[in-house]
Amino acid sequence: MYTPRRQMAFSLLLIFLFSLLLPPQIAAADDPVYEWKLVSTEVNPYNEKTAFFGGGQDPDWFPEARFEGKSLVYGTSSTNFTIHDRDVDRDYIYRDVTVSVNFSEPPGVLQSGQLVVLKAAASASGSVNEGGSTAGLTFQYQVGEQTLEPTLSYSPWEMDEYFEDPSLEWTFTAPTASPGGEFTVSASLWNAGPCYVVWTYQAREVTEATKYEDTPELREPQTEEECAEIRQFVAENISPSIKYGVEDLKLGIIGRVIAQMGESRIRYCEGGSGVASVGTAVRIGDCIENSSSGMMRVQLHDRDEELDAGPS
Repeated sequence: MYTPRRQMAFSLLLIFLFSLLLPPQIAAADDPVYEWKLVSTEVNPYNEKTAFFGGGQDPDWFPEARFEGKSLVYGTSSTNFTIHDRDVDRDYIYRDVTVSVNFSEPPGVLQSGQLVVLKAAASASGSVNEGGSTAGLTFQYQVGEQTLEPTLSYSPWEMDEYFEDPSLEWTFTAPTASPGGEFTVSASLWNAGPCYVVWTYQAREVTEATKYEDTPELREPQTEEECAEIRQFVAENISPSIKYGVEDLKLGIIGRVIAQMGESRIRYCEGGSGVASVGTAVRIGDCIENSSSGMMRVQLHDRDEELDAGPS
C-alpha cells in the first residue's frame, strides 16, 4: 500500500534514475574560450651578481693576493646558462672550465591540456688539473612548484655515470585556462643564483582579435608580376610522370587543403588573405597560417606515377 511518503520517495528515485540517462552538459558554442598567453619572461629576476674575481677585486670573495686570477662568471639568457669557473691559487691553475646548457623556451600561447615538450643539452670545455676538483652543472625545469623529473646533471670530468648524459627531454600538460588564471614555468641551475629564468602565463579569452596576433609576418607580399611569373614557371615545368592535379598546376596551384580544424587562412602571394577550408587551393608563393587552435593538412600535386611515389 502506497503512502504519500512512499510515493514521494518513489518519485525521487525515478527522477534520479532518469537523470543518469541524460547526456552530459556541454558548453554552449558561444561560451567564452580561454587560452594561456605568455606575458613576461624574466631572466635573473632577483638581479643576482653574475661575476666574481679573486685576489682583491671583490672584497668579499677570496680577497687574498694568492687568489689573483681566480674567477667565477655566469652567463644567463632565456635559452642558455653558462658558467666559466677558473680556480687559481698561488699562480697554479687547478681548474679552468666552461660548462653550458642550451634549453628550449615554452611556446608563447598554450591551449588548455596542450602537451608541451621541453629540451635541454649541456656541453663543457676546458681542463681540470692535478689536485683540482671537478666542475659541472645541474639543470631543471619547474611548472609552478613542481620540478620536472629527472634533473639534468652533467660533468665530463666526473666519473659517476649520473653525470654522463648531456641531454634530456621533458613534457608537461598545460593546465585548464580560466578567467584570472596564472601559472609559471621556470628553468634554473642548482647553486647558481643568476641562472634562473621565469616565464609567466595568464589566461585570456580567445577572440577574433587574438587568434592571429601572435603569428609573425613570414615575408613581405610580392608584386602581382612576380607572383604571375612563378606560377607560369610551375605551369611550364610539369613533370610528364605527374597525372593528378595537372589542371591545377597549370594555374600555379600546387595543392589543396584536404583536412582542417579550428581556424586557418591562406596569405596570398600578392598580399591579402582568405579563410582556408577543405578544398581551398594553395598556389605557389602563398603562405599557410593557422590560428592558435587551428590545424590544416595540405595535399600537394606531386604524385609521381613512374616512381609510384605518393603525394606529399
